[in-house]
Amino acid sequence: MTVDATPYDQIRYPGQAYRQAHPDRLAALATLLGLQPAPTDRCRVLELGCGTGSNLIPMAWSLPESQFVGIDLAARPIAEGQAAIETIGLTNIRLAAMDLMDFAESMGPFDYIIAHGLYSWVPATVRQRIMALCRSHLAEHGVAFISYNAYPGCHLRDMVREMLLYHVHNAPDPQTRIRQGQALLQFLAQGQDEPDEYGGLLAKELQRVMHYATGHFYHDDLAEINQPFYFHQFIEQAEAAGLQFLSEAEYFMIRTDSFPEPTARVLDSLGANILIQQQYLDFLRCRRFRQTLLCRKERTVNHQVEARRMADFAFSSPGRTETAELDFSPDREIEFQGEQGSRLRTTDPLAKAALACLEARWPQAVPFPELLNQALDRLGRQPTATDVDDLGAILQQCFGSGVVELHLRPPQLVLEPGPRPLASPCARLQAAAGDLITTLRHRTVCLADIPARQLLELLDGTRTVAELVVDLGRKIREQAAAPAEPSGPNPESEVDEQQVRIMLADFARLGLLIR
Repeated sequence: MTVDATPYDQIRYPGQAYRQAHPDRLAALATLLGLQPAPTDRCRVLELGCGTGSNLIPMAWSLPESQFVGIDLAARPIAEGQAAIETIGLTNIRLAAMDLMDFAESMGPFDYIIAHGLYSWVPATVRQRIMALCRSHLAEHGVAFISYNAYPGCHLRDMVREMLLYHVHNAPDPQTRIRQGQALLQFLAQGQDEPDEYGGLLAKELQRVMHYATGHFYHDDLAEINQPFYFHQFIEQAEAAGLQFLSEAEYFMIRTDSFPEPTARVLDSLGANILIQQQYLDFLRCRRFRQTLLCRKERTVNHQVEARRMADFAFSSPGRTETAELDFSPDREIEFQGEQGSRLRTTDPLAKAALACLEARWPQAVPFPELLNQALDRLGRQPTATDVDDLGAILQQCFGSGVVELHLRPPQLVLEPGPRPLASPCARLQAAAGDLITTLRHRTVCLADIPARQLLELLDGTRTVAELVVDLGRKIREQAAAPAEPSGPNPESEVDEQQVRIMLADFARLGLLIR
């Protein structure tokens, strides 16, 4: 294979960690729905189209007893990933430049198979191979994660994409193709005199693309193949390969709770056939992207989750409320807001106390028994015979609304920096290379502040806070003496101990610090 064998060798696709594809999330959902997946600290994970390994490498570091394999057709990203693996010193991960059509039967089985950003962007024969590979290489209770562009939402995107492809079809090289595509979107959006539906659509597409990295725009909107599917079409392809629908990676997206009562009632009447229900959910949401979990067809999946199952998990929540002082009385309704627009309104004292406990412990996860005890302490009362069932029902509702997350193996992070603060070698390596950092919660955060990234590089567990102040000051002086970087201006002043402690506290809240 030559170095420039694929478009992904020519234009790099910005890789990152995908929290929704982490084994802990996949195992938690599988367990909740009746499967017995492999424990995440002793599992085998395969990623198809792994790029530089930006998703797999942090997993491999945090789960040292598990094994990880990543393959990609493009050789350059694989070489970058291998260099990072060697720098960190990982021995439980292997990346290979290969065609997935050539993936050997002897490589399996795998407990978790990930194909993110691949299925809609390859020919039909490769899509069939992805499904067949998931069937042949998936463990008995394994989970496959496959993301793809979806209809009906992508009908709107297809219209703009077809205009883009017409406009750039004679572009001589990728960079020209990108510039011409962006210019056309600006031309179309600025050329609308009347504020109508068409102009609004073009303005939204322009806004979406302009926030893209050029690699995203090139490989998504300008790709030769970008085939969306209706949910029922995707499931037909999965079932033909001997697989079945397990869940959506974002569990709250399969729920009906967020709709008005008459709409939810109709959707609930379809609950006996979850596949039909899911398709109508996509119609309602005009969905354009799915992250679907599959399992082997012979496994029994129970989509009617019982509240008592919540006692088997630990919980975390970024849920926030604008109320300065929580009122735990049953007369006061409070709204908790989570990620991706999720929200929950409740008057239940136990629910408010539990969510307040999780907010105080964020980003750590709290096991069910501990959470119950802490919530009762906040309420100032003794436990009753119904508290376990009541909290289980509350957490089931919170999870279904997206306000809390489930964990079987919570990330081992700390809220206090400690005497010699330590960050993972993955995060330190990323800080040296750019502003996209993978947290211990397997999230990607952007650290635009140069001193913050320089501080993160220094957190190898050997320096006290006082020593960090000195070494960070030296880095800032060196930065100030050098020409300004494209990513931002040179810092104008040094930092003191208070500023370093504030940055360390921010790192802890982001989930970047370990023991």
